Amino acid sequence: MKKIWIPVCALVVIACAVGVFFLTRQEESEPALLADFVDNGLGEPYSQNVPLDEMNFLDYVKYLSKMYALPDDGLRYVKTVALPCDVHYYAHPGDWWPVLTLKKGQEVYVLSFYGWLDDFVDNYDIGYGPRCWPDYREGWRYGQPFATDDRRLNAWLDDDPKYYVKTEELEAVVGAFYDVNEEIVRKKAEWGMYFNMFSKDFSECPYDEDDTRERFVWCVTRYIDERLFQNGVFCSRDMP
Repeated sequence: MKKIWIPVCALVVIACAVGVFFLTRQEESEPALLADFVDNGLGEPYSQNVPLDEMNFLDYVKYLSKMYALPDDGLRYVKTVALPCDVHYYAHPGDWWPVLTLKKGQEVYVLSFYGWLDDFVDNYDIGYGPRCWPDYREGWRYGQPFATDDRRLNAWLDDDPKYYVKTEELEAVVGAFYDVNEEIVRKKAEWGMYFNMFSKDFSECPYDEDDTRERFVWCVTRYIDERLFQNGVFCSRDMP
């Protein structure tokens, strides 16, 4: 009997140690920008800690939706990219098992278009693919998974399922998108017409103008974070 109990006790001890390890890993530091954040005092859902899967994101249209009247520059991104890694989507941040996994090598649409411009400017894709909503926990975001078909969705209004996804996985996908479209991204960045990578809109970006790839990844994945911060809505833990 003693021989049976010894391994069982050992397993319990190991399980406890693993649990303590992961709890320790979940401790997060506050972003440095939190000291500069000024709440707008409007009692926004983010300030009330409303769970993202219960939030009405239409409350933030006024902060994120922009209209552009710009000429067609003739440049067109390659819309799809082969995933450079598995992208996992979860029912809750920190879950062990994903409810959906897009496998490495699968072709997905990084841009999901609704307007006439093949770009990131019309903001119908807010909450889709690479531009998901920041969670209250560092390194997690919430939104619609990358599509494998060229459908024209309006992520503000569509009822497509939304899940939690790791920020680092979205960054890897946007990095791969940049690699495929580097020449076009650089031209647009130089012109400052559609994708204002170096404008005051992205003043909190930790990368300078020479780090075009890193800055592009930041601007795509942190666009929502920047706008929420600037409008006194929320200071994302994915900010510097």
